[in-house]
Amino acid sequence: MERNEVNELIKTIEIHRPYFKSKLGKDTLQDLLKEWTNILAPYDYEDVKQNLYNFLNNESNYGKDPDVFILKKGLFTLDQKKDNAKGKIACQFCGRYLPILEMDKHESRCRSIKYLQRLYRTYFNRELEVKDLYNLNDKTFDESYIKVLEKVLPKVESDLERRGITNVIETYYGREPIYSYREL
Repeated sequence: MERNEVNELIKTIEIHRPYFKSKLGKDTLQDLLKEWTNILAPYDYEDVKQNLYNFLNNESNYGKDPDVFILKKGLFTLDQKKDNAKGKIACQFCGRYLPILEMDKHESRCRSIKYLQRLYRTYFNRELEVKDLYNLNDKTFDESYIKVLEKVLPKVESDLERRGITNVIETYYGREPIYSYREL
């Protein structure tokens, strides 16, 4: 988006919220215009305008002013839209763009790696080098994951987390989970 497009958004807000500009003052309005232009630059004007109209036409927002985060909420940047058009989407954990068909498997690995990072910080007081974990084959990764869980299990203080880890370990070895869904 460009500055003139952001200015059009502000004019639209002013139509629906007549006090908007006067409440800000001239200097603050210029700062807002500059900041919104910087933040909204990677987004498509029509997408942002639609978010604005959705906000303004929602009766639960009556009397509320939209902010820049409302304007870009749930939107893809222009680059992301190009990648999506090529059949790629961003991983919600690491931000990498991958083919849609690979995303479930990748996000499962990413989620596990993020959890391992937290365990290492909490129980071993060190950072885990994750780069190599993405390159491991599934069998090796799963074995390593279970070894870490087994090593951490005696140190875990939270009953909920301990039960969850126990169930993961049990099912990995082909046994029935010890705790039911309700017990977790």
